[in-house]
Amino acid sequence: MELEEVFSPDGPLAGAYPDYRYRQGQVEMAERVQKAFDEGGALAVEAGTGIGKSFAYLVPAFLSINKEKWRFVIATSTITLQKQLFDKDIPLLKKALGIEVATAVLYGRGNYLCVRKYREEEDLLSDELESGFRDWVKDTRTGAFPDLPPSVKDAEIAKYRSDSRTCFGSRCPYFSECFYYQSRRKADQSRLIVTNHHLLLLDAKVRLENNEPFSERAVLPSYDAAVVDEAHHISDEATEVLSSVYSSELIYEASSVMTRKDPRFGNSTLLDFLTIDEALIGTGQAIKEELEVLKKEAAGYDEVLWALLLESKLSPAESASLVTPEFYERGREKIGKAKGIVASAAKITLLFRQGYNRESPKYPQYLEQLSRLIGDIAAAAEVLESWMAFTDWKSLIPYLFLSDRKAKRAGVKIAPMTPGDHVRGMLSDKLRSIVYCSATLTVRDSFKYFLSETGLDEGSADTAVLPSPFDYKRNLLLLIPIDGARYDNQKVEVYEEYLSSTIGSAVEASGGGALVLFTSRKTMKAVHASLKGRIPELLMQDEMPKGSLLEEFRSRPDSTLFALASFWEGVDMPGDTLRLVIITKLPFPGVYDPLSRARRDYAESENGSGFMSYDLPCCILKLKQGIGRLIRTEEDRGIVMILDSRIVTKAYSRLMLSSLPAGSMPLDMRVESLPRAIESFLY
Repeated sequence: MELEEVFSPDGPLAGAYPDYRYRQGQVEMAERVQKAFDEGGALAVEAGTGIGKSFAYLVPAFLSINKEKWRFVIATSTITLQKQLFDKDIPLLKKALGIEVATAVLYGRGNYLCVRKYREEEDLLSDELESGFRDWVKDTRTGAFPDLPPSVKDAEIAKYRSDSRTCFGSRCPYFSECFYYQSRRKADQSRLIVTNHHLLLLDAKVRLENNEPFSERAVLPSYDAAVVDEAHHISDEATEVLSSVYSSELIYEASSVMTRKDPRFGNSTLLDFLTIDEALIGTGQAIKEELEVLKKEAAGYDEVLWALLLESKLSPAESASLVTPEFYERGREKIGKAKGIVASAAKITLLFRQGYNRESPKYPQYLEQLSRLIGDIAAAAEVLESWMAFTDWKSLIPYLFLSDRKAKRAGVKIAPMTPGDHVRGMLSDKLRSIVYCSATLTVRDSFKYFLSETGLDEGSADTAVLPSPFDYKRNLLLLIPIDGARYDNQKVEVYEEYLSSTIGSAVEASGGGALVLFTSRKTMKAVHASLKGRIPELLMQDEMPKGSLLEEFRSRPDSTLFALASFWEGVDMPGDTLRLVIITKLPFPGVYDPLSRARRDYAESENGSGFMSYDLPCCILKLKQGIGRLIRTEEDRGIVMILDSRIVTKAYSRLMLSSLPAGSMPLDMRVESLPRAIESFLY
């Protein structure tokens, strides 16, 4: 079976999928993906909304598996897309193509029910509060929390999540029932694995560190090629995976698990229970005593890090602060006070290694748990060693972050300056082929920024821009008032009054059905407070969980939703429910965000303009995501209103506007004319 046959207007897809429509862009993407699979190498595709990119990479993967017996990994950034692929798209393709491909979905470990934890507390569960959870546990075949009914709240399941720290592995009495390991065993037998960016990168990192090829099993099974969907997130996820973190919480939690009384141990502690495994009598007691020393050292260093965070003049609105070479030099003496933690952690590690019979322990599952907890402490100390001897200002970004404002605790994080170099070294240099795709990868049809974020260049990767098939010129109205007030931190009240007045008039004109996107929680709350009595059915992020909030918004077509960063993408509201998207401020990276600040300065030193090579591309891609919430089907039509006049008055306006969907945009639009323009277009 060939691609052309699969996607033809009377082909198998059309026969199996009632809503199927032939799209030339989808076929072009599928051909590019098939070429990448056949010939090897990297491909980056920007596929506009409505292209149908999922089928455009799944069909070539199916055909390649059927022909070459390769194994593929599909990685996304959201559980929502993982479930759509695994529960809907893949079964449909199997039926349409008549190809039986063994498939599996892998979530992060915390998304699975720990059977042991549940069984140990089953008799204590409240029938009234957890009957829905009980029923699900009784019937579930996956044990995956993404499959839970919406009525079950996160608070009900939190203590039953699987986690590596308390897992007994193959020594667990419930190992054969374990949903986490069942999912891994199923993945080992599958040719197509759907997972997330984090697991993809964690697997690649482990392979690189251990010099393990992709032909062997690591965190993921062996595989030949990968498709990274929602690829505009891959750099941020790589930053997270490659960062090293110290927080005293890691020490306190590990210490607590070792020393708290537990019914499993006859109301004794883990360390006391394991005295039977000690090779040197008294080791458990010695570790307990040293843990007290360690906690005291950690508490003292909490005070040091908190003082450093205050000295960095952390803004009240920020939660992290960049450590510059100058600041580091001034605080070197204080930073060096982490030596006590490092020494204590080393002593605890040595006590464990010398003091336990690890060859033939009586309780191997609990000794393994103790080993992991000791390892957590050692890893925290290792980060502090790097922090005290830090010199690599070109490759790494050290920063302080607020871990607990109430307890006055701060932590240290060391992140990569250019994660793209690592992504290339871990993935595209090692895999047969890799495909990156998203609706937002380019700035004015150029992949330069995205390629730098993945360590690639135009000579080492194939690229394609496939425009959306939707008629934006007819269905999208872009309104930008040239006389809109700009944010001024000296005149915040004036700016908030402008937003309140303009948003209120616009929502009244549209009759609701509005998503209002903010870049500041403080501003969102201030505008919400001023409009609460004026706008009916007004919803705001933080009032309820995201899923519940979106369901409420969907069920009330004339409601209005105020939201922040997480709603700029991944929100799919086709139809009349959403007819107006208001963007209050251009989403430039935060001035004080440590990663943005360091990368901006790095780009400045390398390219001459941190704003043009870093800030502006980041802003444009985020803006494209926000605008993309509006038009989701061919029948959708609506208005995007951008209340930040810089997009039409600054020198970069042409570059920014030319990167957006080609909707209809009246020139010289003024604030007072917005309501009339909205009414005329919608009604």
